[in-house]
Amino acid sequence: MSMSKHTPGPWLYEDQEYGYDAVRSASGRLICHVFGDDAQAQEDARLIAAAPELLEQLENILRAYGSEHESHSFNQWP
Repeated sequence: MSMSKHTPGPWLYEDQEYGYDAVRSASGRLICHVFGDDAQAQEDARLIAAAPELLEQLENILRAYGSEHESHSFNQWP
């Protein structure tokens, strides 16, 4: 379980069709808008939406290899 204080995942990508895309929490809370009406903006929004899952996987890796890398911790980040 993450010690982070961010909005818990999953985060969901929404195509807004107004020149921007949105990322929302499962409860509907707006995480961010990504402006741009091209494929790159959509992919940026999808990457942001994947952030909680990516963090979870990175934490799993640290736990699995933690004894070799004890000096590294996500919880030390501001």
